[in-house]
Amino acid sequence: MYYHLVYRSESPWFLTEEEAHRILTCVQNVLDRNDGCLLDYLLFPCHCEFLYRCTASLQLAIPMPSGRSTEQIVAPQHLKTLIRRLGRAGKNYPLSGTFELFHRSRCHCTLGKAGTNDLPFTVRTIISLK
Repeated sequence: MYYHLVYRSESPWFLTEEEAHRILTCVQNVLDRNDGCLLDYLLFPCHCEFLYRCTASLQLAIPMPSGRSTEQIVAPQHLKTLIRRLGRAGKNYPLSGTFELFHRSRCHCTLGKAGTNDLPFTVRTIISLK
């Protein structure tokens, strides 16, 4: 199943890029332990969104310091719309899956990794959406 998890907070979760990468590494580790996969993300200091594939919801397992969270199951036919929206928001922002896809950076999500079968689309389709 595909999930879209959104966190919002009044105070920032990170102040430096290194702290942000530690958060993303924690998210990756939780997904790895639960046979999940981070597909796309946006990570701002007070707002973050994760699109992930997993057999069960991990909303309570993903460690975020504080704030409100909402999660929705994403139907496969709505994946393209969500990927497009996340892509437009993170096009020039280094803490996003779109940036990983187009720039040399640390790859926390599968969009930036070659040879993945985690999304039901080709890389060409994903690039055209972004």
